[in-house]
Amino acid sequence: MQQRVQDLATRFAQVNEAIRHLVEPCTETQWQTPCVAEGWAVGVTVYHIAAGYDQEGWVAALIRAVLAGQDRPPHPADLHPERDNTAWQAQQAAACTPEETLGLLQHNEAAVLQLMEGLQDEDLDKVAPTSSGRPPKSLQTILEHILINHAHEHLISLQATLEAR
Repeated sequence: MQQRVQDLATRFAQVNEAIRHLVEPCTETQWQTPCVAEGWAVGVTVYHIAAGYDQEGWVAALIRAVLAGQDRPPHPADLHPERDNTAWQAQQAAACTPEETLGLLQHNEAAVLQLMEGLQDEDLDKVAPTSSGRPPKSLQTILEHILINHAHEHLISLQATLEAR
């Protein structure tokens, strides 16, 4: 892996390691504790992070589109306007055990790392075309936002929640 891609992959793996390290020892009560920022249970928040790495195949489709210079694919939430995506995801998460949720986190993390292995440093500079008048964003910026910053924001909430208990 080239250096910038490796740095991105390392940061992504580090945030996931921190999440696992924090939540693996959770008791059932802690797993069900509402998070400070989200109001969701710890387990639902971890599921949300894990599911966000796949988003029904959207992240991989987004990477392919940016690399090909195509418009971003529609987000799964846009494909299902009839459902409240947050409530739907919380319902999915509520049925999962901690082991299943952490397994999903590990599985989707590995899939993202595999996607990253196929990237070159120059790929990170490619931009997604926009039609909304917003400035274009590089693939690196998009991946940092979706995969690292988003998870890190939830990690901060998980830490605050579990430290308060």
